[in-house]
Amino acid sequence: MKRLLIIWLACTSLLYLSAQEDYELSHVIEDIYSTVIENGGEADFEELQEHLMLLSTQKININQATRSDLQELYFLDEDQIDKILVYRDLCPLHSVYEVQLIPGLREWEYRFLALFVEAGPIEKEKVYVRDLFRNAHHEADIRLDARNIENNLPDPVYTSLKYRFRSMRTLDFGITLKHDVGEQWWGPKTYLFDHYGGYMQLSNIGHLKTLVVGDYKANFGLGLVMSGQIRMGKTVYVHDLNYGRQGLKSYGGTGGSPFLRGTGATIQLGPADASVWYSCKNENAVWQHVIGANVTYNWKSLRVGLTATESLFSDTFRVRHAYYSTHYFEGKRQAVVGANAFYHFRRASLFGELAVAQNTKWGIGTLFGSKIAATNDISILMVGRYYSPWFDNRLAAVFGETTKNNDELGLYVGSEILSVKDWRFGFFGDLFRFTGPKYAIRDTIGGAEIQTVTAWIPQTNLPHIELKLRWKRKKAAYLDLFQGRYRISWERGGWQLETSLIGSLCRYEPTSAVKTKITLGGIIMQDVHYHFASVPIVLQLRAEYFDIQNWNNRIYAYENDVLYAFNIPVSYGQGARWYINARYKISPHFSLYLKVAETIYTRRWVQANKYQHPTRTEAHLLLRIAY
Repeated sequence: MKRLLIIWLACTSLLYLSAQEDYELSHVIEDIYSTVIENGGEADFEELQEHLMLLSTQKININQATRSDLQELYFLDEDQIDKILVYRDLCPLHSVYEVQLIPGLREWEYRFLALFVEAGPIEKEKVYVRDLFRNAHHEADIRLDARNIENNLPDPVYTSLKYRFRSMRTLDFGITLKHDVGEQWWGPKTYLFDHYGGYMQLSNIGHLKTLVVGDYKANFGLGLVMSGQIRMGKTVYVHDLNYGRQGLKSYGGTGGSPFLRGTGATIQLGPADASVWYSCKNENAVWQHVIGANVTYNWKSLRVGLTATESLFSDTFRVRHAYYSTHYFEGKRQAVVGANAFYHFRRASLFGELAVAQNTKWGIGTLFGSKIAATNDISILMVGRYYSPWFDNRLAAVFGETTKNNDELGLYVGSEILSVKDWRFGFFGDLFRFTGPKYAIRDTIGGAEIQTVTAWIPQTNLPHIELKLRWKRKKAAYLDLFQGRYRISWERGGWQLETSLIGSLCRYEPTSAVKTKITLGGIIMQDVHYHFASVPIVLQLRAEYFDIQNWNNRIYAYENDVLYAFNIPVSYGQGARWYINARYKISPHFSLYLKVAETIYTRRWVQANKYQHPTRTEAHLLLRIAY
């Protein structure tokens, strides 16, 4: 009976997936991008997109997947990973579509999952060198970007070259070269490219879980001690605040986010993992050495870990002295030590991390919370945080109101409801307070933020509708920000149409003696996507108009771009913007990507004592070779 049910699920799912193109890989990536940016998160989008594209070509065998493998899928939380592993261990999956039977996985998560995993046989064969090269995936990318062409820079072209090699999820190798806009190709400090990067990683060979040499990232716990993971920020989707992939992982980006350069290794000994790493990098003429270690113990639904790092600088590390930098780290060495834990019991998950960081005075930071699944369709997440003023860890990336991880006290509560067919409801509320000044905030401040999302996603060709409302207050009678986003999308055949309206209202009152100022802003956008049936060409077009009176009303909107590129421009002032993005698959191994965009300002503003040019034009070109 179970086999019949699995066959029926697989057949109906294949038909359904083929008719629903909105769940393709590009939509997964766009969904993650939008979530991160709209909620003040941080991520290296270039690395994220490259990683997900690679996973889609070399899928994870769900019957042999480890916890670390599933942590690479950012839309899964620890509770869902536990349920997948328990189900898989009791009965291996015959088809990837069988995950629909696992409690706790929503329909859209199952469709996302089907893009990156497969249900293959369990194989414990030895890895031979000849097989590593016989079953390898090669990829080379050449990218040229002409940015802000009107500025007449000496060299307005951004250039990057990449090569990637991956085999059997055991051996990874890559090289990255980058040349920035306006930089000399040859000079006293520049030799052709201004960024040279590379890595080699071995995985899952006996007790050796990971060995990486070159550029890499390290992520342990919730990020208070060591973080190299995507940070979603505050979001209504409670699954987005998770541990992420734990451990060491190679980095093939172009230096757009912090990374380590050196070597590291993780050894697996039964239920325990032991990791050590070393990094040596030159940043702003100061050499930074980082030494770190982590021990993580897994026992059933309990996981505990201890992490310690020490950073040594060749010269005293200094920051710009300003009203907001009183408690920032300065010195020649910094030690950070922390402990983290995660426990899952039935429908509840508990997690937390406590860390101390060396500064002029020792600082303490803690992040703790709980996720409760009241039913399969209703989830509640509560997160508390406290970072003392002297807790300023340069290697951390934590959950909070600001990107700086010191001097903050806060409480977040979020809920997601999926119990109504075709509807998705989300809500979060966050209270926060600082005891001292922050960047652009000169006095003690408290605040609150509320956001709601209502989405209708029918399982037919009917339009998809999403309404997002956001309110934020920073200090009573000081700043109120209201934001609304309305989006309706429709798809049929090779066509996809999407209309978006974004509005912003800001109420600003600097002092009781100054009259309250209210400013408005808004954007209307129309997107048209078309997949040609007769030729392998995809076109994506957008036209938008914006009128935004004040910087506090600024609006960020995600844009499609060439492969491995991301563009989330900020709209401010008055004007229009358009772009055309095209993808042409020349052959099974060659693909060409092109984007042309222009912003036209009808009302300019002063920035850095200079008027902005009335237009901004850019063109991106990428050639991908993969086999």
